[in-house]
Amino acid sequence: MKLENRVAIITGAAGAGIGQATARLLAGEGANVVVSDVHLGRATQVANDFLGRIYPPSFFEGVEKQIPLGRRGEPNDIARTILFLVSDDSDYITGETICVSGGWYMP
Repeated sequence: MKLENRVAIITGAAGAGIGQATARLLAGEGANVVVSDVHLGRATQVANDFLGRIYPPSFFEGVEKQIPLGRRGEPNDIARTILFLVSDDSDYITGETICVSGGWYMP
């Protein structure tokens, strides 16, 4: 994986509009840029660790049944998505929202 001469900006879900505007601006200036929003959704273990402080375990059983891939996401699912975005394989992707949710959220 070659990262030379690349600009990678990965924003949170709240920054999706800012990410798209940044992508347009930098691409218009000739930069090779990836500006993407990696949306974790409620279906990931990372989100569940946080939400587990608020909701009872039965909440997560119901959510897991709604995930088309049939399982909650793991931190490695998110990490592999980010590694793809910073690799040369994603050199024609910019300003996008990528949802890592096992199909639970499909815009």
